[in-house]
Amino acid sequence: MTAARDDEDQARLALLFPSLEGRDVPYLALRPYLDRCPERFFNRSVHGLMLTWLQEREVGQHSDLEAHLSGSRDALSRALLFLRQINGEDWHD
Repeated sequence: MTAARDDEDQARLALLFPSLEGRDVPYLALRPYLDRCPERFFNRSVHGLMLTWLQEREVGQHSDLEAHLSGSRDALSRALLFLRQINGEDWHD
């Protein structure tokens, strides 16, 4: 059901992080950076700092970034799952 959206997002992420294209990395974990729209309770200045950090790693240390993302696949998946659960709670509002 989400294959078309995932493919589109992967293509858009490849524009942000060209050296990761076609590699076995968890691209979709970077999805929140596509629209400069961080998760609901994520600080926008931290979002900007992290995006800058990721882009700098992409340019200067892309193999290190790839290794980090590949090695962190399970932790990233769990973190995003928990973040979605936390952001979905109505007690924040």
